Amino acid sequence: MTSILSIKSIPSAPVEIKDENGAPTGVTFELAGPTHPQRKQLAMQAQRRIQAQLQKTGKVTLDDPVEQDQQGKEDLAAFTLGWNGFADEAGQPVPFSQQKALELYSNDDYAWLVDQLKAALNEKERFMKRSAPV
Repeated sequence: MTSILSIKSIPSAPVEIKDENGAPTGVTFELAGPTHPQRKQLAMQAQRRIQAQLQKTGKVTLDDPVEQDQQGKEDLAAFTLGWNGFADEAGQPVPFSQQKALELYSNDDYAWLVDQLKAALNEKERFMKRSAPV
């Protein structure tokens, strides 16, 4: 019998980036999981904005799609905690910063990368780990 109590949420997890053929590239991005404090804080802020608007006007207004797209990229940059193996076109390592991540995600040439990372953020199992039996 398996105890579900041995399965725990983990705050972050690596995502290995795949190329256009689905092959691993050796580049990994570390993403904040649903229980990571930074991710939880941003989710709560978004909920508070919606609740405040609803209380004030009695209805929820959707943001412009361009604003939604930009907010999604800003959130993804905030959820990106680091990367490994990421080099520029000259083969030089690209140092991580959330600003550098936002610049990368805002470049339409790398929309495929944004799609991979957003998909990974929604994989709940990625942010779970079974602890060793005692």
